[in-house]
Amino acid sequence: MLILSLLYFGFGFYLFSDKALGRQNIPFSITAGILLSILPIAILFKLLYWGGAEVMLVTGIICAFIVLIITVLSNKTKDNLQTYYNNMLKRTIVLGLAVVVLYITPLSTLLNLQHHDDPELARLKIEAFKNPNNKAAHDSLDAYTMRKYNYSSK
Repeated sequence: MLILSLLYFGFGFYLFSDKALGRQNIPFSITAGILLSILPIAILFKLLYWGGAEVMLVTGIICAFIVLIITVLSNKTKDNLQTYYNNMLKRTIVLGLAVVVLYITPLSTLLNLQHHDDPELARLKIEAFKNPNNKAAHDSLDAYTMRKYNYSSK
């Protein structure tokens, strides 16, 4: 995801083009590349359970919506850039839908899917994430993890 984000950020103008400079809107390609590079980072934040994931997802949804609106409006006005705008539209919709799905998916569902083979670990992680200041929840998670993976406290 990080590599995809870096590619969108640095090479968005090329990824959205027909590989011919005359058949693309270079300023819009650069802008879209920068805006859409937020989407893979937001997905990464959510899937790795990092703080700030919800903010990143909302920012990504807003950026995708902006690119989507500009693409739809521009697609109707310029016939020679039809393929360019269709490619932009497809990528924006796919990444935008992925971000929306992750935004509406609760953390507990992701943890239950990740730890489908160990419901107790999923339960303990959900409890620890819901109560980040609860030392007992974190201690229970740590103790369970130590037992499960045979870690010693030496």
